[in-house]
Amino acid sequence: MTTAPAAEWRFQDVYAFPTSSTAGPGDTAPEGYPYCFQHSPEGALFAAANVTIIGFGPAEQRQAFLEYALTDGPYRDTLLNAQGAAAPSDVRASIAGFRMLAYDGESARVDIAFRGSSNGQSVNGSAVLELVWADGDWKLDASNPEPARLAELPDLSGYVSWTEG
Repeated sequence: MTTAPAAEWRFQDVYAFPTSSTAGPGDTAPEGYPYCFQHSPEGALFAAANVTIIGFGPAEQRQAFLEYALTDGPYRDTLLNAQGAAAPSDVRASIAGFRMLAYDGESARVDIAFRGSSNGQSVNGSAVLELVWADGDWKLDASNPEPARLAELPDLSGYVSWTEG
């Protein structure tokens, strides 16, 4: 993908996330996390962006989401028990762009760029997500010990711009 798909941006608390009437999410769980994404490159992209934003949310919601979104696999229990602390209340983040690193219909590797700030300091970051199509949705691959990797970025060069607005 070399252009960003059209998106309607919604908010969960202070975090904007993209939605699409065709790519997803198709529903929201009672715990507040979005799910049910289209089986397509766009669906994988929207799923990855939503997973990234969930990572900044409340610990209880992240745990409920992980119960749903982690596939069966040798690292599932470890990943479920590795729950980190919630983001500090002064952290703000928004999706800034993406790179579709791989897609074959059954799996996708998506790199989501985000801009964030905390305590007056700005940061650019990246979340590389390893997704697989399982049980009718894009899920995090629990056969991988690190299905979501975060890194700080010096800038957003090389990413397809995808922002609210």
